[in-house]
Amino acid sequence: MPLAAQSDAPLTVSRVDGSVAQLTSAQLAALPRISGTATAHATTFTYEGYDLRAVLALAGVAPVDSLQRAQLRRVIIFHGADGYSALVAMTELDATIGARRMILVDREDGRPLPSDRGPRRMIVEGDKRPTRWVRQLVRLEVRDIPDGAHGLHFHTV
Repeated sequence: MPLAAQSDAPLTVSRVDGSVAQLTSAQLAALPRISGTATAHATTFTYEGYDLRAVLALAGVAPVDSLQRAQLRRVIIFHGADGYSALVAMTELDATIGARRMILVDREDGRPLPSDRGPRRMIVEGDKRPTRWVRQLVRLEVRDIPDGAHGLHFHTV
């Protein structure tokens, strides 16, 4: 798919209740833009995009801050077109808990993302390795981990 067609593709956001929002490039463009510098695989670059908190609010995902009780089990799964996925806890975004910045990037070094990384990429600021950075981002999935974590197995060493 050509880059122009990719950049027009909506970003799908699946909410906890099972409903879905399709965010268009025009809707995202109405959000405040932020920028920063990151390093991945020994390459440093500048990026531009949108704070994930603002993207989630636009998609009708609430709350993001002051999470309480069952909301503390909420996670976000980033899905890339290439099949790669990564998970973060919503508490990392919560300004009263983790206050981590996660950026929905659409430009690097002043240019639109190349097709092997774009049209959108998720960057988790502060990660020492970019293993949770998802390129070719197509979907955000917000879920609650079930009470008692049924179906999840934890091992201690």
